[in-house]
Amino acid sequence: MPSRPLRLALVAASVVALVGHGLAGFASVAAEPHTITVDASWLGGDRFRVTTTTTGCEAAASLRWDRDWRFPDPLAGGAVAVGGDDARTVTVAIPDDWPAVYVELRCDQSGPGHAIEAGAMAQITNWVPAPTPTPSQAAATLAPSDPTAPVASVAPGTSAAPAPGVPAWVPSGPLPGPVSALATSAAIGPDGTAVMVGMKAFLSGPMVAWVATDGATWSTAKVAGGKNGVATGVLALPSGGFLAFGGGQLWRSTDGTTWKAQKQSLKDAMVMGGTILGDGVVVLAGGAGFPPTPAVWSSPDGTTFTRADLPPVDGSDGRIVDVVQDATGVIVAASLGGAEPGAYWASADGGRTWTGIQTPDPTGQAAGIAALPSGFVTVINHLAGSLGDAVVLVSSDGMTWTESLRLPSTFLSAPVSISGGAMAAFGSRMYVTADGLTWTTVDDPALAAPAVIQGGQVTATGQGVLIGWTNGDQGTTAWTAPAAPPAP
Repeated sequence: MPSRPLRLALVAASVVALVGHGLAGFASVAAEPHTITVDASWLGGDRFRVTTTTTGCEAAASLRWDRDWRFPDPLAGGAVAVGGDDARTVTVAIPDDWPAVYVELRCDQSGPGHAIEAGAMAQITNWVPAPTPTPSQAAATLAPSDPTAPVASVAPGTSAAPAPGVPAWVPSGPLPGPVSALATSAAIGPDGTAVMVGMKAFLSGPMVAWVATDGATWSTAKVAGGKNGVATGVLALPSGGFLAFGGGQLWRSTDGTTWKAQKQSLKDAMVMGGTILGDGVVVLAGGAGFPPTPAVWSSPDGTTFTRADLPPVDGSDGRIVDVVQDATGVIVAASLGGAEPGAYWASADGGRTWTGIQTPDPTGQAAGIAALPSGFVTVINHLAGSLGDAVVLVSSDGMTWTESLRLPSTFLSAPVSISGGAMAAFGSRMYVTADGLTWTTVDDPALAAPAVIQGGQVTATGQGVLIGWTNGDQGTTAWTAPAAPPAP
């Protein structure tokens, strides 16, 4: 660590575009009246003090920290007031394998109606990494020195399940269309056509969609109607075409290139997740009414839906975000969690009856669920003042969950079912399992982009789509994987 802080003053220029591209771009920015300076000093433990000096900035600024000047979202440490001189003490959890830590302070505007996009960065001086938190005894740990080694213990007399193969990802973004658009879900049709749906801007309509008829090259799709709707999910229908959903709104497309909002809506619904059951029944899941009651809507063909309320779980969040079915026929749904604890519901009779339990990890938010060849795996991320732990739980029936993996200072994507198991991603590293208990890691340089991977879909043939939200600002990028060649 250097003995003195690195101080930078950045001005009313397009600095945001330079974040994540190193320091080379900053030398050419000339000093002007609107400036921000920042330095940070380690106070011991997991605390450091950030001192800022600003000129001409009248808005709140975001304070973030990361290694290597990358700042991938979401590493936001919250907002700090900027005006004149300011000093704040920040507490963060930083893994001990980071050789250096940097902070960034960004001002959003200067004067009425003037966005200046200025910011400054500094290295934390005298910082000494704290020891990485020790996982619980039930959790598996990953050995960074051997990224392919199994990482979970196996009961005596049994053998570890072999790791399934993972897709070979190819970058296929940024996506065309509005730079603020966010993709929320992907689906792949039986002919290999891939679609993604989402929103024009964060939590703001209208619904937007993209299509890749070759499974890899994206173009914007035409969407008619539902101008205020936000799509949170999409499914490839067994009968052909695609169904997108969000809130109570539904959209249909026969080929992914054109979409039309359906006149029929799901009354009092806030739908966020969906799946196709083994018998072809379409199931959507979310919350009904306010405060939300957990509910599912089922349809034999994705046209007319019947609502069924799930039993409430005392004290838990009623907003279901994901629903899946494993090969044994068990269906599991998960609520978000956060301000209130999350919950899980399971049905062993095709969705006719459900049983609910509160999550065993009530302090985090569920990213999603994936079905294993038998059973389920779920990811829960802990996000507070800094990036917390990602926790993976595994269950054979959706009712009894066991922690199998804990990753400090990680934001893990929603798990994605793959042939023979499931995967989740953080940065360029994929975490892969066949049974939810034994995990291996696979590093893929193609995933090393300034985006936080959210999730995606992989078909039984190996064709896949991953979605990532880009650095700090709104926007989406994507990765695709081709189907595996047929066996000779």
